[in-house]
Amino acid sequence: MHRSMLVASAAVLLIESAQPAAATQLQPVSKWAVDFGDDRCVAYRTFGSNDHPVHLLLKPSPIGDVLQVQLAERGVNRSASPQRLSLTLGSNEPISVPQLQYGVGGKQVRMINLSKEQTDKLSASTTLQWSEPGKQYLLALGPMTNLIETVEKCREMLADAWNATLTKRVMLQAPPTPAKPLVSLFSTEDYPSDAAFKDQSGFSHVVIMVNEKGQVVDCSLIATSGVAVLDAQTCIILRKRAKFAPAIGADGKPTKGIFHQLVNWKMH
Repeated sequence: MHRSMLVASAAVLLIESAQPAAATQLQPVSKWAVDFGDDRCVAYRTFGSNDHPVHLLLKPSPIGDVLQVQLAERGVNRSASPQRLSLTLGSNEPISVPQLQYGVGGKQVRMINLSKEQTDKLSASTTLQWSEPGKQYLLALGPMTNLIETVEKCREMLADAWNATLTKRVMLQAPPTPAKPLVSLFSTEDYPSDAAFKDQSGFSHVVIMVNEKGQVVDCSLIATSGVAVLDAQTCIILRKRAKFAPAIGADGKPTKGIFHQLVNWKMH
């Protein structure tokens, strides 16, 4: 089977499988914390117990309205793998969403992306049920409205700091510029073997945060290909290989900026 991939830059069922027995509701063992950093907005809380903690993390994209949700617990490191799960937000009907599982730093991480509509439902919910074949997590979130509002304000601050708002973008003399075409950073060997075996393809749309030194400090998914492992591979490659000339501000000095990239993973 011959594998190849096209990359182009862009301008700006319920799971039909046996479900495990009903999960025990996990209570929080810490308060919500929001980390306002120069290059991130992250809200996180720990559930379960000190002996077996389950960590929930919310990370908004600096542009758009995607909210990344991560669930992490202790476990062995393993290669990334895609899967669909059933997500229930409060009393709403369960929805099927793609998730990515991977192991890092002695933790098993499950990652999904929520749309604006789904984030609004999360804001009005007090529980979250995360169900996959053989495993369930039922988290007692508590009131979420104020937290989601705080996360959204943090997103706005992040977009402003990185010149990602429309007003800030038009004031730039130049946006971040790749040192070489980003298409040249990808090769056929980068196609994830699991996706190749299943003949999976799709478009991954990411936004890259580039600091005033031209360094990539973050890569966030804003539109999924529908194949979690392809989405993850996109940011892995760009984080490792992409180099930029920084954006130039209205004062003629290097400054922070964002760059959109649309990656077409295609087999033929």
